[in-house]
Amino acid sequence: MNQKKEKGADFISQTELFDALKEAHEQIEDLKNIIAELEWLEEALRRRTSELSERVKELDCLYTISSRWINSTDSLQKILADIVNVMPLGWQYPKFTCVRLVLNSHDYRTSNFCKTKLKQSAFIRQGNKRIGVLEVYQLPFPRHDKFQPFLPQEKQLLDVIAMWISVIIKYRS
Repeated sequence: MNQKKEKGADFISQTELFDALKEAHEQIEDLKNIIAELEWLEEALRRRTSELSERVKELDCLYTISSRWINSTDSLQKILADIVNVMPLGWQYPKFTCVRLVLNSHDYRTSNFCKTKLKQSAFIRQGNKRIGVLEVYQLPFPRHDKFQPFLPQEKQLLDVIAMWISVIIKYRS
């Protein structure tokens, strides 16, 4: 007993040590759970930010096209060429996206146009009659694990632009 008193404050019983280790272990487990939850939240936020960035690009594309059409005194051919050149900016990989509009006897293309297997298209119509086609192609580039050539919203964007082109033609012809 004298040995215990001689050590004074430095002496910790095995029970106290065990309890302290148990409490430390619980705190570590709690921190691991908090870290896992924060990592999950960070990844969810990263995904959502990416999704929202894509929607912003699509909206910017539509805004640019609509303002170009509404504020323009240019010819129909110039407006259509401008629309084709603006369109890649609305897709997730603008540098690797090219567009072609075939309308009656006219063919409008982005400068990087090249047909590939990865393609989306929408018809240009006047009433029930098809008068053209709007095509978006994905050019070859290094892809990552979660590669998705076209987002579902990009097909919707393409369909809206095709509809707008139909309206522009109707009112500018």
